[in-house]
Order: sequence, then C-alpha cells, then structure tokens
Amino acid sequence: AVVSTQSTGELGTADSVAEEDGAPLQDRLNSVWRQLEMPEQAQIDMTIKYCSLEPARLRRVAELWEGACAAIVAREKHILELEFFEQESSDPKRLFERQAGRLKEEKQRSVLHRRIKKM
Repeated sequence: AVVSTQSTGELGTADSVAEEDGAPLQDRLNSVWRQLEMPEQAQIDMTIKYCSLEPARLRRVAELWEGACAAIVAREKHILELEFFEQESSDPKRLFERQAGRLKEEKQRSVLHRRIKKM
C-alpha cells in the first residue's frame, strides 16, 4: 500500500514498490516533480491522488510522467537555444556583416522555430 508523507509530498510505500533498475516508483515520481519544479502543495495533491493505486498502475503513471517531463525539458531546452540565438542576433554590429551572414542567421532561426513546433 502506498502512503504519503504530508510534509514533503513524497510517496512512500509499505512494501517499497521498486522497478527492475532498483529505483522505487515514488523516487521516480519525486524526481520528475522536482525537474518540473512542481510546487510542494501540488506534489502533495498528486501524492494523495496516486496513493491508492495498484503497483502496476503506479508504474504506468510514473512512465507517463517521465515521458511528459522529458518532452517538457526538451522543449524548454529548444526555447532557451532560441532565446540565446535571438540575443546574439539582436547585436547591431551584425548589420555591418555581409548579407550571407544574415541569410545564415535566418536559416538558423527557422530551424530553431521548427524544432519547437515539433514538440
């Protein structure tokens, strides 16, 4: 049976539901929630929501959260790349470069926008 620890919002188990790699499911969920910077109250709410699930369902929940987290982290990475690129490309000195430099810059911008849209 899964129980919650109210002070941290972490899942705990009476029989420590673990995966083949040895990582308990609650640790996997807590890791995801930390990566997503989920507020403590939301973590507690999720703990309450999932505390009565069977181990197989909890395993599936962890997989879904991990997949969503990976997609969010990847998208955020691409957005940061775009922000950095836009910062560099807003430098007025670049206007004194050859036209080819600005064409290359526009191609790079298009690539970054396409990556974000794919997410």
